[in-house]
Amino acid sequence: MFERIMSLITGIFLLTSLSCGKSADATVPADTSKPKGTDTSTVNEKFGMPFYYNFISTMKKQGYVFWDFEKFYYADKSKLPQKLIVIRHDIHGRDIEGAVKANEIEKNLLGKRVATYFVQWNDPTEMSDLYLQQQYLDFINLLKKDTVDVQPHISANDLYLYYDAPSWKDKDVTALKSIFDECYEINVSNDSSASGIGTTIKVKTKDSMNLKGMNERMIEVLKIYNSKWETATGLKPRYYASHGSHAAINYVLNNQVILDQLSLLHSGAYLFDTYNTWIANYLTYLSDNSIPSWIGNPSEVKPGRYQLLMHPWVWDNYARTMAIRQAASAAAAHAVAKPTDLVNHTPKTAAVNKPKVQLKK
Repeated sequence: MFERIMSLITGIFLLTSLSCGKSADATVPADTSKPKGTDTSTVNEKFGMPFYYNFISTMKKQGYVFWDFEKFYYADKSKLPQKLIVIRHDIHGRDIEGAVKANEIEKNLLGKRVATYFVQWNDPTEMSDLYLQQQYLDFINLLKKDTVDVQPHISANDLYLYYDAPSWKDKDVTALKSIFDECYEINVSNDSSASGIGTTIKVKTKDSMNLKGMNERMIEVLKIYNSKWETATGLKPRYYASHGSHAAINYVLNNQVILDQLSLLHSGAYLFDTYNTWIANYLTYLSDNSIPSWIGNPSEVKPGRYQLLMHPWVWDNYARTMAIRQAASAAAAHAVAKPTDLVNHTPKTAAVNKPKVQLKK
């Protein structure tokens, strides 16, 4: 019994462990077998992603307007629609197949240029996987045909460490945190009349980690990446969506903070990162990171203006994830009722196979 519980819980962890930003509280809907109000078989036959189809269809009926980040960035912020969803797709390797479906759904229900796809091409942690890099490029070329807004999904910390070797590179999280807390202070400004809305890192004692030099080098690294992106894709990178990192420095000074720094924002390397402070002044963060229940029941979303973070793989596997979650909960409840079942059992780790995606030419 214990073995089964642990296997199910491990499966949930693997299904829900995402690398993009902050997560919201998750709730489980009463019925997760199919999205409410949608003919699942018809949508599956045509698009293959009924939960996303139902979400977009439902929110559209409720009067929501859908934009990509380009339109949002250049819009008059004093005249934003009362019901607005700026769609952000973060595309890792596992998301490519579902992203093709998401784009078809958006074209069918909303028209063109209603979402920005942030693609994790040429990330230092994946550079050696040439097959995956080509998959990213094939997908980007597919979106280009539909004139979709496509931008980079990056880890600033991993890019910096790929090109540079700071003195603290091999220190662990505890050591880095000790140094950072002693020497630095993070300040966030929300005053547009001053130097701008964003983050500054103040040196309290001495610049022991040479963050000034790190920022200067970071700007160079971002411009190098931008040049490679433009050469490979034919698209000019203008803004980013940060993703997480397992680098020790990211647990102390994470990518979102780095790209919110005013010194970097004023460098000309990029216009913004999707986690920038100023964006939160206009859009509420609506993330699928924790597999929330509103994926299956969009009516739970209160009226407002949102940045929707959507990982296509999550929506493509939502019913399966909910089934595993419910099974794990039931198994755990049964185990509590029979504690003797937990004796002398060794948990096993669930295995996950990496999907290979063939894009239609």
